[in-house]
Amino acid sequence: MLFALFMGRVCVLSAQRSTKTLKALDSLPDQMKSILQNHQKIREITAKYARSQNFFFLRRHLNSLSPSKESQT
Repeated sequence: MLFALFMGRVCVLSAQRSTKTLKALDSLPDQMKSILQNHQKIREITAKYARSQNFFFLRRHLNSLSPSKESQT
């Protein structure tokens, strides 16, 4: 990942964008811990919807990295 950021900086990635990406990567372990602490609730939700034929997912908290957001910066 660090090599990809380096290559991005050499070619097209701005310093601001690479800094934001590094900060996001740095916070990833804490985010994973938070998610894994909710494993029981996640298990309940997945059990409820696992066999659904149709499911429409709306995402909240759009402040995470996404292709559409990256293309705007």
